[in-house]
Amino acid sequence: MKFAIKIVVALCVLGAAAWGGGWLYRQYAPPGRAGRNMEIHLVAIYGAAAPTGASADADTAQDKGAASSASSTPDASASATEGTAQPTGAAPDADVFQQQDMSSFIASGSAPSGWKWLPVAKGVEKEVIGNPAAGAQSAYVTRTSNGQLFLLAADTPDRSLTHANNVKQWGVDSVKIVTDEMGPAVEIHLNKMGGDLMHAFTEKYLGHRIAVVVADQICEVALIQNPVRSGLVVRLPAGQQADAENLRNALLK
Repeated sequence: MKFAIKIVVALCVLGAAAWGGGWLYRQYAPPGRAGRNMEIHLVAIYGAAAPTGASADADTAQDKGAASSASSTPDASASATEGTAQPTGAAPDADVFQQQDMSSFIASGSAPSGWKWLPVAKGVEKEVIGNPAAGAQSAYVTRTSNGQLFLLAADTPDRSLTHANNVKQWGVDSVKIVTDEMGPAVEIHLNKMGGDLMHAFTEKYLGHRIAVVVADQICEVALIQNPVRSGLVVRLPAGQQADAENLRNALLK
């Protein structure tokens, strides 16, 4: 499933954002209250050291407890290990790569051990790539294949939050589409276990960048500014109601 989504505000801790009055919403619960169609992955960046967490994106002001949107690029989908390039530094700085070490992986579509290329939803590409015309360079490790943007994401249990057999069952408890004069927003409420796991993950990787994956595509990239617990908010521009519903439907499968 492809989302034509343009995210303006990335992820927020529910309860931290002041929505105000006059909102219209529709809330849905997943069948059987499962909602296990979402994953969180640490994403690779270029640089000499891990981000500090003190800096927020210039174009996004977030409330306390928010994970801020970031600019980056795409990814492909292979997991061959051509060579052994590894992130520089020890965990949790192991998401940082040098550009010269990644050239062969980007050219071939293979990925370093413990990492994989994930496709970026069409409407999210701008969030990943940034604005090259304005001289902005993406921090993310990305590649493009046949017009599809891919982003390098972690593929190990310690650097991702998935639904693997060895992970305690967690999921989305409900999804709500909220609309005001700014446009639609998708509120993603996690169940109790999901909230606990999300809080532990985002607390561990405070200041690092993550990808939210729904239906096997990255639907959001974000900088973790504060630990996230109860849920996330994905904000879309006015006129993107159909895209909000597509995202909601994918989350509830």
